[in-house]
Amino acid sequence: MRKVLLGLAASSALLVAGAANAAVTVQYWINQTAVASNATIANVIGLGAPSGTGSVSSLSFSTLSSPTTSIDTWLGISTGVNGSHALDNTVFLFTGATFLNAGVNNYTIAHDDGVQLAVGGIGGFPLNAPGPTSPTTTAFSITAPSAGNYSFQLSYGECCEGPAVLNILPGVGVRQFGSPTPEPATWGLMLAGFGAMGAALRSRRRLQTA
Repeated sequence: MRKVLLGLAASSALLVAGAANAAVTVQYWINQTAVASNATIANVIGLGAPSGTGSVSSLSFSTLSSPTTSIDTWLGISTGVNGSHALDNTVFLFTGATFLNAGVNNYTIAHDDGVQLAVGGIGGFPLNAPGPTSPTTTAFSITAPSAGNYSFQLSYGECCEGPAVLNILPGVGVRQFGSPTPEPATWGLMLAGFGAMGAALRSRRRLQTA
């Protein structure tokens, strides 16, 4: 019985962790000097098939030396054979979903070099600085018509041998960027798991009483 309870607890914990840390897909293209200097979403998508892909749980990466740091080391994941390539002159496209409050959602982003952000259902580019820059911090906001999950695309270009920094921080009362709320189906699975745990505990108590 103890093993069953531990199994149910582990399953529920995994569901909760999965809901809280939904993955952001990352694609990257190596040896892209020109696009790395003008890393708009359109320019990055226009490169065709990526050199590698993976997924990350948050958008927070940094290194002091992009010519000596590999792509996989910077991302903190394994993305395949091209992940061992030096980070310099690489462009990235991050795709995922993020929860937005109704109204204004404030963020700051530390970046080096260029970034551009598009959010589904919201016109324009809330963040639009695709060219090279020294390490800098930029404030931006996203105004959502209603609270909920919104899809996004974020392009990032690293060039010019400098530090490679990409770190989005939420403002007060705003969720971490790239973190959506659990879908109704996920909540259902979580509740079912907790319900099964409760039933198992009640059954165990009855057996002990008997």
